[in-house]
Amino acid sequence: MPSLMRLLSVVSKKPPKPNMDKILNIVQIAIAALLALGILLQQRGAGLSSAFGGEGGVYFKKRGAEKIIFIATIILAVLFIGIAIARMILAK
Repeated sequence: MPSLMRLLSVVSKKPPKPNMDKILNIVQIAIAALLALGILLQQRGAGLSSAFGGEGGVYFKKRGAEKIIFIATIILAVLFIGIAIARMILAK
């Protein structure tokens, strides 16, 4: 009978919880990939051409998908920095 009780105790055990550091690593990698994608999807501006006399005086308002991508990029950047700080605190 003791072997049956031991078998039942092994079967009824809950699986171990994943380590918080592993979870933060995976989340930070996913956010980094989404952040890179968000940055690459944004349209390029005039850049340095306006500094050298190029036509850079055109200002426009972000609308639609461009505005959504812009705001999502800012949110992802803040999350990325927040998770980096959290990982630094948990590493101590």
